[in-house]
Amino acid sequence: MFPEGSRSPDGRLSEPRLGAAMIAALSGAPVVPVYIDGARDSLPVGGVFPKPARIHVRFGSPLRFEKGRDGGGREALGAFAQQMLDAIRRLEPAA
Repeated sequence: MFPEGSRSPDGRLSEPRLGAAMIAALSGAPVVPVYIDGARDSLPVGGVFPKPARIHVRFGSPLRFEKGRDGGGREALGAFAQQMLDAIRRLEPAA
C-alpha cells in the first residue's frame, strides 16, 4: 500500500494521504515501511507488462499508530501518515 495513494510517475515520494494511516489506526496492525528501488524500470506507471529489471527492497522498523487524546482524529492520522512517509524516505539510497 502506498501512503501517497499511488505510485508517482517520476518515482519521487509525494505528499501522504490518510488511507494507510486510517487502516493502521483501525486495525492496530504494525506498519512496516518499505522502499522499493527499480520497480519503475520494470513496470512504469501506465505500463502493461513488466520487463526484467533489478529491484531492491529495503525494510524499516515497524511503526504503530498511537492514539492520542483525540482518539485518532484527522490531525493524528495526518501526523502518522507523515511519520510513515518519513520512515520510507530514510530508506532511500544516498544520492
